[in-house]
Amino acid sequence: MLKILGTFCAVIISVFILLGTRGGQQSASAAPELRPAGVLGQGWVNNVSWSPDDKTIAVSSSVGVWLYDAAAPGTEPHLLESQNEPISSAVFSPDGTLLAAASWDNSVVLWDAATSEQKQILTGHTSDVNTVAFSPDGRVLASGGMDNSIRLWETQTGAALLVLEGHQHAIEGLAFSPDGTQLASASGDHSVIVWDAQTGEILHTLIGHTDAVNAVAFSPDGAMLASASRDQTVKLWSPAMGSPLLTLPGHTASVLSLAFSSDGLTLASGSADQSIRLWNGRTGQLISLLEGHEGAVKGLAFRSDSTALVTGSGDGTLRVWDTASGTEQVVIGGFSGGINTIAFSPDGTHIASGSGGALSDDQTVRLWNIQTGQEITVMPDSAGWVQTVIFSPDGDTIASGDDGGVVSLWDAHTGAADAELTGHTASVLSMAFSPDGDMLASGGDDATVRLWDVDAGMLVEIIEREGPVRGLTLGSDSAVVESSSFNTEDASFSSAAASRGMNMTCGHSGELTSMTFSPDGSLAAYGGYDSSINVLNVATGEIEAMLIGHTHRVYSVAFSPDGTLLASGGFDNTVRLWNVQTGKQIAVLDAHHFPVRSVAFSPDGSLLASGSDDGTVRLWQVS
Repeated sequence: MLKILGTFCAVIISVFILLGTRGGQQSASAAPELRPAGVLGQGWVNNVSWSPDDKTIAVSSSVGVWLYDAAAPGTEPHLLESQNEPISSAVFSPDGTLLAAASWDNSVVLWDAATSEQKQILTGHTSDVNTVAFSPDGRVLASGGMDNSIRLWETQTGAALLVLEGHQHAIEGLAFSPDGTQLASASGDHSVIVWDAQTGEILHTLIGHTDAVNAVAFSPDGAMLASASRDQTVKLWSPAMGSPLLTLPGHTASVLSLAFSSDGLTLASGSADQSIRLWNGRTGQLISLLEGHEGAVKGLAFRSDSTALVTGSGDGTLRVWDTASGTEQVVIGGFSGGINTIAFSPDGTHIASGSGGALSDDQTVRLWNIQTGQEITVMPDSAGWVQTVIFSPDGDTIASGDDGGVVSLWDAHTGAADAELTGHTASVLSMAFSPDGDMLASGGDDATVRLWDVDAGMLVEIIEREGPVRGLTLGSDSAVVESSSFNTEDASFSSAAASRGMNMTCGHSGELTSMTFSPDGSLAAYGGYDSSINVLNVATGEIEAMLIGHTHRVYSVAFSPDGTLLASGGFDNTVRLWNVQTGKQIAVLDAHHFPVRSVAFSPDGSLLASGSDDGTVRLWQVS
């Protein structure tokens, strides 16, 4: 057994069924080949814009810019991929020939809108770029970012023209006046600044909001400037005089997005209160309230004739509204929040994913068809972020556990909610069905394992543990094999815990984040905050392999069905494949844009799936 020095975490593996001993050593084989096999989901939505000719809707997302045919929004969109970082905002040039995107990699990307050819990458910002805006003649592009600065660029050459400094916090929104002489900026410092777009001189600093300003928009005649704020209000200003005109109350949460219609008669605002409000663009009177989104409305844009409005939300949908009637015309799904957990159906034809996170309002279980890549069903979880999801052995039921401590049972065919099992007092971290599907075990951050009768929806037993329960299996007699972990300086355990199972040190120098058993139950693999993975022999308690490769914490580990491979996903945005027998790293897959929270093999071992905070599930062919 490897000797581990210093502070380490302790693991208790409680075995309530007889585990078989590990089979004979398998002979080494050639490293498997992995090939990309598909992507499920389109990431999370940041913003939306409409092309000047009304033919294309651009959606800024965590994985790039999605281009939709506005005349047939249900058709497959085209992706302009970013450099492994989310796109905050993307806008078309006034003539529609260019598309500019603000990226979290500190750059601005310019694409040819017709050919999707990347024309320029503009660098200079020292932090994430949040917003971009073209001048009315399209010759100048403005960008604003987390570095508190605004930069002006010549669009044809990519040359830097000016750097505007004056805000004390991040730049959240930009807008040129219709004549191009002024540039307005919204900032987290609660102010709006109106700049001379030629010289960079500050013309007016508009003070009145009591919280961060998220967006700005000029009226088509340039007579008014609108601003949207976290203080839940929209304000109208005179950009010529630098004076306030009106305050528009009504939203009940931060106002995130703004747009004037082309005729100037309507001002639209989108909010974290999940609503869109249409205001009279001259008087500020409320015209209509548009409701339907189930998440914050992050972006909105009018069609050029002002008859339609497109909105993008943290609920993973785009919606197109008729502005005259306020009715919803089109709903486009496929976007989601960060993927925390994934599971294959027993027949390997579908994947269930669970979402939730700080960057999106999405708290759902989603069912995907692997062959078509289509989202089949969306099952909303009202209790919290979905942390774990599994299929029943017959594939008819999906169980999900969330950070509100609720276990939900769903009909896998219809998406209907069958039952909610409550009792955990903290996040549900792991679950397992019995082989016959009659019983379900759930393990929580509350240091308990709860055993449920699935048909009756009743709690059968509570087993108290020493720490968060991160791994579970359930035997044919409904006996539990589980693992709980906790940090300790002296590796001491209570006698009650020791009498119920096997105590062992896991060899990690920090908290455990993930755990799984090999298919035959002879091995347990653990990932931790220290970026390593340890493989333990369950029978002896010895560490058989220490897998080093990830450069940050490991979030998920999974054995292949034959037990020869181990997949891992981590905060370093990578998926890694390991040979269990040799402990050698076989492959590093780095296609995700954000941390990888979950990995899973298909039942036949031919596919590896990975779910990420970037809102996508990626599939890899394992040959």
